[in-house]
Amino acid sequence: MPIRFTPDLSKEYVLTRISEEEIFDKYGVKVVEGMFRSPLRVDRHPTCRFYRSRNGRLILHDFAGHFHGDCFDLVQKLKTCNYPQALTDIAKTFNIIEGKPRTPVQSTIVIGPKAVCQLRISSMDWDEQHLSWWEDYGVDIDLLKRFNVVPVRQVWLNESLYYNRDFTKQSEVVFAYRFGGYDYKIYFPQRSERRFLHNNPDILQGWSQLPSNGDFVVITKAMKDVICLRMFGIPAVAPMAETSVVTDSVLEILKEQFGKVFALYDRDKVGKIALINLRKRGVTPLLMPKETTKDFADLCKKDLPLAKILVKQFVEKIY
Repeated sequence: MPIRFTPDLSKEYVLTRISEEEIFDKYGVKVVEGMFRSPLRVDRHPTCRFYRSRNGRLILHDFAGHFHGDCFDLVQKLKTCNYPQALTDIAKTFNIIEGKPRTPVQSTIVIGPKAVCQLRISSMDWDEQHLSWWEDYGVDIDLLKRFNVVPVRQVWLNESLYYNRDFTKQSEVVFAYRFGGYDYKIYFPQRSERRFLHNNPDILQGWSQLPSNGDFVVITKAMKDVICLRMFGIPAVAPMAETSVVTDSVLEILKEQFGKVFALYDRDKVGKIALINLRKRGVTPLLMPKETTKDFADLCKKDLPLAKILVKQFVEKIY
């Protein structure tokens, strides 16, 4: 009986047999032009769009921050698996190993370069309600102003009114992180889903507030963690989404300016995958102690003295 060889699965091998459009469609996301409602969650507003990256890859961008990536990233998210497992799942789904050779079916829809999402906000003055929310984390108004955080009254998404405080519960607090120009990240902290809305996935949160140099810097997973770490004098940055990857060029700049680069993510599967990726690229991983909270900001809210002790231990470890 002749020996059958199974090819080494790779993105390139898969795409010689299946198109990106076919993979997206098979896993529940039909490729269309323009803005559309996400089929991956309850989406009352069109907040998703496809675009082509510089290398020609088809990218799905959810401006609410739930997803940003290609068809292989989508499979990893839906199946809660790593990259090799996603390739295997796709190969089995389309039977491209044992089945007959096939030619990718390309879509007739033309997808252009990076999509532009327009966000506009109407801010409001800081009041006791908004200040109290941050004070629970130990963060004061001076630090909030330093990081360009403002309370939000209204939000427009592509000229449509997305949020209006006057028409919703007055008890809800909403904040905007301003990055310059019309780049924003809107934070709805009291919602269980659709908590973020942003229009530029390439921004590194906290980048503008970094010192010009230092002994170390921390890559973490959210702007709230960046702010809370800075409260203790620790410079930190965070990608716009937990699943976003810090580029090699940015990582090299951080290494040149700070020497030592650490990463602090949640103690969950997504966080551990991010830490593994960064460790392979020369970043020292950190994890919250098991007996504490899932992230640093939550620890500040739950037990600020313990957060201070953790920071002290962290700094002592560095030096």
